[in-house]
Amino acid sequence: MYHMSVEQPLRRPPFSLRAGAAAVDGAVLFVVFYAVGALALALAGGSSALENDPALERPFIRLTALILTAISAAYFTALTGKDGQTLGKKLAGIAVVTPEGARIGYGKAFLRWVGYQLCVGTLGGGFVMAALSEHQRGLHDVLAGTRVVVANGIGQWRKAALATAGIVAALALTLAALAMLAEIVFSFLR
Repeated sequence: MYHMSVEQPLRRPPFSLRAGAAAVDGAVLFVVFYAVGALALALAGGSSALENDPALERPFIRLTALILTAISAAYFTALTGKDGQTLGKKLAGIAVVTPEGARIGYGKAFLRWVGYQLCVGTLGGGFVMAALSEHQRGLHDVLAGTRVVVANGIGQWRKAALATAGIVAALALTLAALAMLAEIVFSFLR
């Protein structure tokens, strides 16, 4: 589907479309994370149980964070490794490929996910690389040896909606990342 011959050049999507795809993926994972978090909290006996036994709170938070991290890694690695497209990328009509336009496989997909974590760790700096660099490759693309290309055409309305969602999500995710970082720091200081 997205493997293109040398005669058909690989086109780079606009950064806003990539951000829109990321917003869709973020929304999908948010729903999954919320459900898993609620289930974990219910299995732990609810928030009052954790408040009544502070010795359980940190292990509970760490175990839940580990589970959510595994879900994130599985989502991005499995979907991107299979055909280069997460749900967001499918909707946006873009795909992750090798520089030659071939399928990246699961190893590169996992490396790309590791790169996502580094991007978040730099408060989005690794993602900004994709917006500002000539080849539109973020830190995660450079680390995994991948690039994002247009896989199939999408309509102007969908492109505009995804671009708008991408811009709004980029701002919201930046604020959320800062809030999460602050929460992590403060949880270890308690």
